[in-house]
Formats: sequence, structure tokens, C-alpha cells
Amino acid sequence: MTIKLLLAAGIAASAFAGAAMAQDAVRAEDPASLTAFLFDTGIASKVDVDSYGDPMVQFRKGDRQYTIFFYNCTDNAACTNVQFYIGYETDGEVGMDVVNALNQENRFASAAIDDEDDVVFTMDVLTGAYGLSREDFGLLLDVFVEAAAEFEDRVGWVSE
Repeated sequence: MTIKLLLAAGIAASAFAGAAMAQDAVRAEDPASLTAFLFDTGIASKVDVDSYGDPMVQFRKGDRQYTIFFYNCTDNAACTNVQFYIGYETDGEVGMDVVNALNQENRFASAAIDDEDDVVFTMDVLTGAYGLSREDFGLLLDVFVEAAAEFEDRVGWVSE
């Protein structure tokens, strides 16, 4: 009986710890967890919806405007992953050679030229059912912001 009681107590404690960790996790399923993370790190943000009705978060870091899009959503909720995004109006002045070089050098973030000949930088992040720790999410966000800064340095980007 004592072993069963100890086992039950251990399972309950483990479930409680998992639930506490999930509350602190950043999860695509819970857009407020992203804005809370950003707020706690001193970054103002707002939740909006994209053209499909899925959530999106907009925020500024430095003098740059970033967007986090939510993907694999069910009925515009219960999303499983996010995508960091920043776009640059380059009007075709940045060629595929620059974009290809950046993609070869960046392991996680990727650049592309859109239909308007502008450069967009994206990075997909799977948060999964249990989410990512705030520390891991912060590291991924930093990787993305640094990759965007490398692009800006390479092409001599100056914000308006």
C-alpha cells in the first residue's frame, strides 16, 4: 500500500510540475504566452489577426517592426507553430546572389524575394503541444533578429 501511495504521489507531483512548466511555456496555441514573454522582456507587442483570421503578433525591437504569424491552426485557434517575419522594401535592388548567400550562412532563418521584388526574412518555430521554455523561445527570437541584422549590414539597409 505504501509503494502505491508513494507512486501516486510521485505521479501527482510530476503532473503538477508539468502543468506549472506548461503555464510558463511559450506556446503557439496561446498567443498571450508570446505577448507575455515579449512584455516581460521589455518589448511592447499586440495581438492581431492575419488575412486568414489566424492570430498574429506584431512587435518592435529597436527601430524594426517584426511580425509573428501563427500556423497549423484549427478554426483560427489551437495553432502548433509560429513564424518570425520581417520584410524589407528593396524594390529589386537586392539580387538572388545575396539572398542565396544569406541562406547558405544562416542555419535557421531564411530569406526570399517576394512577388514585389522585396526581401522577406522568416524563421519557422514549432512550439509543440507543451511549448518552449521562455529561455529557448528567447534564444530563437535572438537568432532571428541577429540574422535580420546581418542582412541589413550586408546590403547597407538604413531604416526610414
